[in-house]
Amino acid sequence: MNPNDKHSLVNDIYFSMQTTRTEEEMKQIFRGYNIDILTSQTYSADQLKEALRNTNDDILLQIAEDLGMLTTEYTQNTKPTQNRNIKEIFICHAKKDKEIISDFIQLLEGTGISSDQIFCSSVEGYGTSLGTNFEDDIKKRLNDKVLVLFMISENFYNSTECLIQMGATWALTKDQISIAIPPFELSQMKGVFQKFQGIRINEGKQLDLLKETLEDKLSLTPKRHLIWERTRNMALRGIQSHLDNISFDNFSGTYKGKQLCYYIPGEEKDKPCKFEDITIDVTMILVQTGNQVTVTAFYKREGVLESSSSESDICILTKTKDQQHIQILYHYTNEGNPNENLDKHSGTAILKVIKKDNDFTLKGNYYTNRLPFPTRGKFQNLKRVSKDTNHPI
Repeated sequence: MNPNDKHSLVNDIYFSMQTTRTEEEMKQIFRGYNIDILTSQTYSADQLKEALRNTNDDILLQIAEDLGMLTTEYTQNTKPTQNRNIKEIFICHAKKDKEIISDFIQLLEGTGISSDQIFCSSVEGYGTSLGTNFEDDIKKRLNDKVLVLFMISENFYNSTECLIQMGATWALTKDQISIAIPPFELSQMKGVFQKFQGIRINEGKQLDLLKETLEDKLSLTPKRHLIWERTRNMALRGIQSHLDNISFDNFSGTYKGKQLCYYIPGEEKDKPCKFEDITIDVTMILVQTGNQVTVTAFYKREGVLESSSSESDICILTKTKDQQHIQILYHYTNEGNPNENLDKHSGTAILKVIKKDNDFTLKGNYYTNRLPFPTRGKFQNLKRVSKDTNHPI
């Protein structure tokens, strides 16, 4: 095998084994193939992969075959690696799982995959374009440069359409990964799915492994750990809320209150940096539909004629740890306002929705990436003044 093929094979073997076996079981298997490893020692993921990389090609291929993997793609490919890269993700799923799949797509995009590389028929913006024949479009998309993600659930197995689509993808593509949606478990997989690598959709460590696999197969620039961790955890909150079937009171409406903003005005060589704070009037419009919510905010500083505004693009709805309140975690973009020298920037906010006397109040914190210095602050007692969701400007 050439080095690129061997690198891919090692990652695929590790992915296949790690998702269904403990470290102790993996070490025992390695010893069974005469791979130099100590069963009494604890190994990291990188160390286990390194042990595989140092293994003879024939042994690696034997392990892959014993795992039920197709090995021809690692031994018969003579084209340059860049021509073999996966170009698109095809999500095969049940329509009844649409909401949880929508949160999963946010996670995929968090790895660096662009939206036009993801096909998902039931999520708006990711399916077949208007005026395009659906069946013809599916056939054109399924080829050896597509990675298929089977979102396996009880809904999936109960859908004739999903099983038919599964057969087509099995015949026309080479790379497939099964993702189990609880309460469905990997051990319940039937037929050809038993041969696919698989993970659970709500397991953080397994999603980390999926990220590494996608980076390898799509030649993505690896995301820094802290950035990926934030994206992963936001998506996991949304996924878990769907799995828990959490229901929420309808808190849509117009909220008004104050935002306290801490910012760094600048740094002089002979003076230490210091924080200053300002108070801003905030009007926030929340539109909630079931487990989905959008947040639009309008900010007004004293003495400024025009306000700036922000809109959420990623929004996760959960319950607080004590299950007493609703929590909104969202990412937003603010277009800025030249009248107050406010540049375009983005930020993350965490809001607690507090219900009292049949109405709602918002409290929370936010963080931005404003230049030249980031800012942070808090929302202070934003009260719902009406159930109207029309924008004020």
